[in-house]
Amino acid sequence: MIKYSYSRLSTFDTCRLQYKFKYLDKLTKDFDNSIEAFMGSKVHKALEELYKQQKLGTVLTLEKLLSYFKNQWKKDFTEEIKVVKKETKAKNYYNLAIKYLTDYYKHYYPFNQDYTIGLEMPVNLDLDSNKSIVGYIDRLSIKDNIYYIHDYKTSGTLPTESEIKNNKQLSIYALAIKEMYNNVKDVKLVWHFLAFDTEIVLTNTNFDYDGLKKELIDKINYIESLSLDKFKPKESVLCEWCAYASNCPVKKHDIKTKQLSIAEFKKDYGVNLVNKYYELLEQKAELNTKISELERKIYDFADREKLLNISGSLGSLRLAKFNTVSLPTKGTPKYEALKKILKENNLEQLLSIDSYLLGKYLNQDLLDKNLFDKISALVEKKQIKKIYTKKKREL
Repeated sequence: MIKYSYSRLSTFDTCRLQYKFKYLDKLTKDFDNSIEAFMGSKVHKALEELYKQQKLGTVLTLEKLLSYFKNQWKKDFTEEIKVVKKETKAKNYYNLAIKYLTDYYKHYYPFNQDYTIGLEMPVNLDLDSNKSIVGYIDRLSIKDNIYYIHDYKTSGTLPTESEIKNNKQLSIYALAIKEMYNNVKDVKLVWHFLAFDTEIVLTNTNFDYDGLKKELIDKINYIESLSLDKFKPKESVLCEWCAYASNCPVKKHDIKTKQLSIAEFKKDYGVNLVNKYYELLEQKAELNTKISELERKIYDFADREKLLNISGSLGSLRLAKFNTVSLPTKGTPKYEALKKILKENNLEQLLSIDSYLLGKYLNQDLLDKNLFDKISALVEKKQIKKIYTKKKREL
């Protein structure tokens, strides 16, 4: 049986190479824990204890809940836990966790909104004879035959509408719950965003479960069919939290050089190549500035003397000028208006070719004046100057 989890599929979407390192190569991680993950685990543990005691008939006081959290933090915290954001310290996350738990406690006290069925509850969804999705629900509760899947989030950002709409977590867990229990009226996913003391409730109604299973099977089959060279890195802000960065072609040289002494860093061959490249880029920028200034003087001289060709001892310069246009930005009202006009006149192909060709059409010999005026009002006219060089032959 091939077992996948929602987090495993999410890892594939985040970065295929990270997926390969973690699940296929099973590489040793660069670090065991980040401070964000550590804080999240301790907050989850404290809330699990809160509801565990509540199921036993005891509502912990806020002081006892925080005391439990503090003891868990002190017991498991080590200096090896990675803190990515250099401007923050582990103590900052500790204080944030205290605030999250305090806000949650005051928000939901006395915790009788529903009845807790399970905590850190394992779920398994069989997709076919040899594939399944496994996972854990932070807290599963029930009220009026409606099952609530509670998921605690310690993220510092709220999800976008698109992220909420496209999230498959509810549908996967809802299907698993429906297969576990017979009296399920409905399933709701409650995202508790602790940093904002708010919840987002997703309701699962009239969902195509067969379609979901097929989608998951197709995705797993696709992942399984990929050759190893198809697991490419996907660079993003999340790279800073990747536990496999020392093996990644995007990040590993940066990680290696950060561990070098100043003397070793200066001797590193890659470092020297990069430094030399940036030096040449600076020289190139200075040369381009000088060339641009010289070209301006050349055109001023040519205009003044009414010349198209200028001779020198090393060769000659042929001067050319082209009238063209700059198209409006895609998706803007001007762009859509231009697209409509060109389409109405069977010229829509000009948008997908280049602005130079459209510039040629903006000639009263090719277009009637009415169409010429309409298009001209929607584009920005500009002139391109180009100098062609011709070296003198050596005798």
